[in-house]
Amino acid sequence: MSDLRKEYGTVESDGKKIHILQNPYFTGDGYRSVGMTDEQIEEAGGLDEINLVVDHHYTIMWDIIKPDCEDESEACDWDNPAGVTLV
Repeated sequence: MSDLRKEYGTVESDGKKIHILQNPYFTGDGYRSVGMTDEQIEEAGGLDEINLVVDHHYTIMWDIIKPDCEDESEACDWDNPAGVTLV
């Protein structure tokens, strides 16, 4: 998936630095994205070789804390995801 990039920041979970690899997207009840550690990216053969169907990755979820905000950048606490789950 060549559209994955390390430019969306990082989150920490269980002491691991996880790169957010796509712009978080709205799911109706919050926002989600996918993420991987440096080790996972390397095991997959690099960003251009990642296949989310088979490569282990994290699902990162953020709850909406300001539903009436006018700017998505204020909708969630982006530094503190509501959940980080290994898939």
